[in-house]
Order: sequence, then C-alpha cells, then structure tokens
Amino acid sequence: MPYLYINIRSAVAAVTVAAALITSSCKKFIEIPPNPTTLAPSQIFADSANATAAITGIYISMIGTSSPALSIGNDGMGMWTGMAADEFDATGAGFAKEFVNNNISITNTFNGSGLWANAYKFIYQSNAVMEGVAASSGISAAMKNRLIGEAEFLRAYFHFALINVYSGVPLCIVSDYKVTSKLPRADTGAVYRQIVADLEDAYQRLQHDPLTLTKVRVNRYAVKALLARVYLYRKQWTLAEAAATEVIGGNYGLVTNLDSAFLVNNREAIWQVPSTAPGWETVVANNIIPQYGGNVPTSIVAPHLLNAFETGDKRRTQWIATTSTGLYTYPYKFKLVNNSAVTVSNPKEAHTPLRLGEMYLIRAEARLKQGIAGAAEDVNRIRNRAGLGNTTAASDDDIMKAIMQERRVELFGEWGHRFFDLKRTGTIDAVLGAEKTTWRSAAALFPIPYNETQLNPNLTPNP
Repeated sequence: MPYLYINIRSAVAAVTVAAALITSSCKKFIEIPPNPTTLAPSQIFADSANATAAITGIYISMIGTSSPALSIGNDGMGMWTGMAADEFDATGAGFAKEFVNNNISITNTFNGSGLWANAYKFIYQSNAVMEGVAASSGISAAMKNRLIGEAEFLRAYFHFALINVYSGVPLCIVSDYKVTSKLPRADTGAVYRQIVADLEDAYQRLQHDPLTLTKVRVNRYAVKALLARVYLYRKQWTLAEAAATEVIGGNYGLVTNLDSAFLVNNREAIWQVPSTAPGWETVVANNIIPQYGGNVPTSIVAPHLLNAFETGDKRRTQWIATTSTGLYTYPYKFKLVNNSAVTVSNPKEAHTPLRLGEMYLIRAEARLKQGIAGAAEDVNRIRNRAGLGNTTAASDDDIMKAIMQERRVELFGEWGHRFFDLKRTGTIDAVLGAEKTTWRSAAALFPIPYNETQLNPNLTPNP
C-alpha cells in the first residue's frame, strides 16, 4: 500500500506490534501491553512505556521480521545503488538486473516498495511518535526529549536517503494522510533545511540525555555523525569537520580486525540496527551468500570494484569472498547466515548505518577543502587499519583522489555511499559513462514509483 494512505491508527499499531519483538532481545526495551492492536493512539502515548515501545518498534520495522526482504531500512539501498553504480552485478534477471543496466522500470518492486514506500512508512511512523508524545500529559519532559529526538533523527535519516536517490521528494512532516496524500515534490533545498533542523533539534534534545548510551537507540553522537554527513554533502566544510571531530572524540575507536567492524556493539559502531529474527542476523548476508550447498550468490562484485583494491589491502581479502567453484566473488562484510544457533537474545552481527571509519574520511575531506592540516593523517588511519602504508599523495588534487579512493574501498556496499559520492562530486557521468555501456545521465535519479504518481496528481515523475 502506498505510504500516502496509511492511517495513523494502523501505523501506531504496527510499530507497537513490532516493538514486542524487542523485549526478548534487549532488556533495556520496555515491555508493552498484551493486546497492542486494540490500543487507540491516545492510549499508545499515554505513558513512557507505550511511547518507548512505539519508537523502538520503528527500529524493528527497519529490519523486518521472519525472513525479511532487503529494504531501505536494512541496507537494500546499498545493494541496489551499488548495482546502479559500479560496485555490484546481479546473477539473475528481473528487477535487480534493471539496476545494473541503469534501466529501472517505474513498476520495479525493489524501488517502489523496498525504497520509496518503506522510507515513507518510517517517516510516517516517526511523525506519529512526535505528535503523540508531544500531546501526551503522561510522559516526563526528559522522556519527551529522548523520544522526540529519536523520531526527528529517523525522519531526517530517511528524508536524506530519499533526496539522494530521487532528488526533490515530498517533505512529509505530519501524519495527516489528508495532507500527505497530496504533497508535491519539495525543492531539494527545503528538504535539506528540514533535515538539518530536525538533526540540530534532536542533538539539543539528546545532548544531556540520561539514558545509557547504546549502539541500538540513537544518541547524540549518532545525530552528530549524520549531521557530519549532511554538512559534507552540503559543502559546509567547517561544520562537517567540527561534527566529525566531536564523534571521533567520543567513546569510539577503529577496530583492529576488519571482521569485527560489523559485530554487535563493536567499538567502531555508532548506530546499529540488529535483527530480532532468529537466523537472520543481517538481511544483506542472507540475501547474498550462497546457502544450502549452492554456489551462485545473488549479487557479485563488479570488476571495477575488484580492480580498485591495492595489493595487500585486507579489505579485499576479508570483505570479499569467492565461491568454492572460483567462479564468483561476492560482498562478504556480513558473514553469518541462517545460523540456527543464533537466538533473538544473542545476535552477533548487525546492520551498521553509521560507523567511525566514515567520520575520519568526512573529516579528511572537510579539512582538505578548508585548506587546513590533517587530511592525509585521517586517510592514513583508514589505510593503516587495512594493512596499507601511508598515502603518497601530496597535492590537494592527489589527496582528494586518495580520500575518494578510500571511501570507495572502505564503504563499498554500505548505504549508497559510492552512488551518492559520484553524484555529489559531479563525476557520475564521467566515471560510469566510461565504465558502463548502459549508463545515461537520467539514471542518476531513480524513477518515482508508478502507483505513487497515479494516486497523487501533484507528484511529478523523474525523467
């Protein structure tokens, strides 16, 4: 169902039902009443226990339950934009191959449901939480700040993803479907202003939050990390550097072993979204890695990415695997699949939308653009962790190339970084035009789903 026609009661009930799954996996999450689907919105937000269940339910909805499919909430975006760029190929035909061939149909399910509809579902739920919590008289001021701050972050996070996939998109900041069903595409500047406003307000609300910092629920460092990314994309170099520096100065550190970078609660992780479905630690691994004796992964690493690694780069050997037949190489950042020994109370890997490695590369680029020292040193931290020597780059142009090279091999397959980097630096046509015979400039924007443009006359399509 298109996001425009979800009513508030069903949305709130959905996040509350999903929140019930958390109680068996994390003691910090609060139990919800036994019959959540019978609660009206006023009851959902009557007290902090129910309101907390509503916000944590969004996190669980991001992953999905019981054999979840790839979506924008569990890094399907990283896979599909990686195919649209030059990171991955699909071994099968169908909707996935449309991304590889840069000819995405307006009825593509991965694009329409996995990206667009899911993003707006999470935005809608975030709006419902903000409105319900703000109107509640049974929640303390401190708890209101915590819950509204989390919801603002999530709303900003998904608007940011949408605008970088589709360009101007409907700016959805209320839960009233009578309003959202007719929203036109907003100017990109307006969407970015709302994203920054949401994040800056969220940071103020969470700056002195008494809740123990976790990797699962968004905290002030996660907010600042996303702000660093947004400022970088907006070319606000001073702000990007300051935000990244604040996160780097937090209680984080680069893990020594690359295989630990995506483990639950590792020191490098800033924000993680672990699965609550037994055996489905990450949706990415379960959708890619060959299982049950098979030797054909669904997604393979494109030659352009394979050739980008330097000799001796541990990321090539530890984050990419080869099938036993030797015919296919595939992404292997996540390694655990359908493991019956894994229970919902003991996940071992987690989707990681924000991690420290990106912060060093953001700060390196921001420092370089400001003409101040330290860019090469930040690049070297990432290179050295991967088993490589210091960069030999000396000129500004060469250091910039070194930064983009490290972003390419460090962040591949994660949350759309490569595709977005090519777009934000204005190099996408030159790079992909030289690499792919299927590339055309219009493919830099994914199509607005057909059913959305049919239901909303104010929603104009992309080229």
